[in-house]
Amino acid sequence: MIESFLNHFYKVISFEKGEEFKAEEFRQMFLEKASLLEENEQQYERQTVAQYIKQFQNIYEAYPELFLEGFHEHQISYEVIETENSYLVASRYEKRYTRDGEPIIEYGTNNFILVLVEEKLKIASVLW
Repeated sequence: MIESFLNHFYKVISFEKGEEFKAEEFRQMFLEKASLLEENEQQYERQTVAQYIKQFQNIYEAYPELFLEGFHEHQISYEVIETENSYLVASRYEKRYTRDGEPIIEYGTNNFILVLVEEKLKIASVLW
């Protein structure tokens, strides 16, 4: 269940050249009041899902050169700590996009708290 959820997550956030970010499908993967924490130089910015989607769409429109070949993330590996109806997941990924016409490959970890709601996994929180 967790592996298929994570595979779906990476499929949702990735897109090919000329495609748009799947904002509504992304939104549906989260609890209504989920929080997203983005780490940048040891500073953490908290956002709602709606704020993150707007920020990503603004970047997509302002910097189309970053997405000349689309945007791709895929999972390399993951670890899970499971409790009754929640899961702490560290998901390591590879990200591909372009900068100044050159392909960029980066690696990172998304740290999720997933919860089971009505037999479906939802993201309660993520740190990336």
